[in-house]
Amino acid sequence: AAELFAWYKNKDYRDMNGNDICAVKEYLPIIEDSPVYPIIYDNKNVVLSLPPIINGEHSKISKTTKNVFIECTATDLTKANIVLNTIVTMFSEYCEKQYTVEAVKVIYEGTDNSYITPNFASHKFETTVEYINKNLGTQLSSKEIINRLYRMGLEVEGKANNLYIVAPPTRSDILHAVDIVEDVAIAYGYNNLTFRLPEHATTGQEFVLNSISDKLRQVVALCGYVEVLNWALISKKENFEYMLIDEKEKDEFTVKLNHPKATQFEICRTNLLPGIFKTLSANIGQKDVNLPLYLFEV
Repeated sequence: AAELFAWYKNKDYRDMNGNDICAVKEYLPIIEDSPVYPIIYDNKNVVLSLPPIINGEHSKISKTTKNVFIECTATDLTKANIVLNTIVTMFSEYCEKQYTVEAVKVIYEGTDNSYITPNFASHKFETTVEYINKNLGTQLSSKEIINRLYRMGLEVEGKANNLYIVAPPTRSDILHAVDIVEDVAIAYGYNNLTFRLPEHATTGQEFVLNSISDKLRQVVALCGYVEVLNWALISKKENFEYMLIDEKEKDEFTVKLNHPKATQFEICRTNLLPGIFKTLSANIGQKDVNLPLYLFEV
């Protein structure tokens, strides 16, 4: 595995602009320094996968594949279960016995911990007809709301003014009763909702910092300077090396991205000059650009 990690680290996958686009590289740090590696193998000890890095040729799905083992790797158990439940429920539609899956018992070595996946325990929510109508400005009956929620794939039981909703495994987006309100609005149709003014008037006010910065921009622009607006993210080389700044001295003040997708977006810039110089280098020598250039950024 160490040799495989080294190979991927040194593999030079770049786009036409020279940006690093190796999809595997960003996942290497997850297990690279671990004393053990997660390996999935079959009963004949043939390696199927080294998650989250790479899958094996042996386990590749073909047209004749009948049994599919679905595994989900993540550093967050909640997110892993959400993804697993979604994938499994989608695959189950095409099973020989439709909507059936075989559960797996996950056992943690060296501990007494184990649990069954996928966990299809339903998420239950409670709300009222009054709450839904108040938020939407409608006068829907309990029966009308239940019919619309059924159309959104939710199981609903109504008792008097109360509604008891069961969300399927595929609806991980439902976290609160207000999400139920949103589903009713979608099924009812946003365009069918009655337009109404807010019941409470509020007065907005600009932040003092924004007000001062706008005045600064105006004054500097009136002096003949042109404002530029650059990315807040920048490469380490542009921020430190090109500016002759020691990176170690500014390390504690630097906000870094853990796994940047491209090398030109590695950190939040610590000053505005690199962006100004970058704009100058991109414009000097262009056909329709008149020199000198007077640039500023706030």
